[in-house]
Amino acid sequence: MRLTTMLLLFSMLSFWAEAQSNETLIYSIIEQNIQDDSSSLYYPVLMEQYLDSAEFMTSEEQFHLYYGAIFQDNYSPILRHWLMDSIDNIFVVPENEVIDLEHLKLLCVQVLEDEPLNIAVLKKLRYAHEALGEQAESEMYHGRIKTLFSAILQSKHVEGDKTSYMVTNTVDIFHLVEHQIWINMGETMYQGDEESVLLSIKGDEKWISFNIAPALDYLSSM
Repeated sequence: MRLTTMLLLFSMLSFWAEAQSNETLIYSIIEQNIQDDSSSLYYPVLMEQYLDSAEFMTSEEQFHLYYGAIFQDNYSPILRHWLMDSIDNIFVVPENEVIDLEHLKLLCVQVLEDEPLNIAVLKKLRYAHEALGEQAESEMYHGRIKTLFSAILQSKHVEGDKTSYMVTNTVDIFHLVEHQIWINMGETMYQGDEESVLLSIKGDEKWISFNIAPALDYLSSM
């Protein structure tokens, strides 16, 4: 079964550069794999491994974890979690006061129970643990963040001068940009299912495109 899913994944990636209609093929393959309860790509198994030891996930598992999220009941790329305002308010403190890191950790963990792939919250939780000197916990959340970025980077497709990736949540674009040695030049374009961002990469300005079809499909279904 594992060999079969690997072959399907390689086929999926090789078809990436073809017609737009192949996007349906890509996601249909992922959906099929993550629903096979006899496979290591079964989504509950992937999630368990991600929460337990994300740093040991294979590229194939990372890919199915991230993109398989769109088939989960808690997938919500548009709606903001109801605790996010409380998390943001923790950082609004008078000049002589310190951030309540323990409260920040508590709120972040609550959000992750509903949205385990929320990169913004993972980054805040990692920051809180690091600031408190809790290195093991900080590294654990860093491992989860790297796993999700690795999945996105696997979707890289270059055709001519155009480089593109696929994301399941539009905010993941800017988290990825911050994670790379890229500088956001502050210009964005939208065309069809793509959001393109002007970046400075090693001194060269370049438009990088991100396919945001899952988020747009979710919005149109509301």
